[in-house]
Amino acid sequence: GRKFQSLREYQKIMVDETPILSRNLANQLVMYFTGSPVEFADRQAVEEILQRSGGNNPNLQELLHQILQSPLFLNK
Repeated sequence: GRKFQSLREYQKIMVDETPILSRNLANQLVMYFTGSPVEFADRQAVEEILQRSGGNNPNLQELLHQILQSPLFLNK
């Protein structure tokens, strides 16, 4: 929803939105790995996965590892 004029402005917007993008990436990966959408009851588990992966700016390899080791993946 924010407007930008240049690539630099777009990059700044993306940096400012890193927590939102990280959470969305985690949700999408959980959905891909489990084959089912992330439900309201799963939100706390996704937050824990993000925190164990590095918080608002997670390491991608660690994020994948944490998802694969999570109860969401193992029990869905």
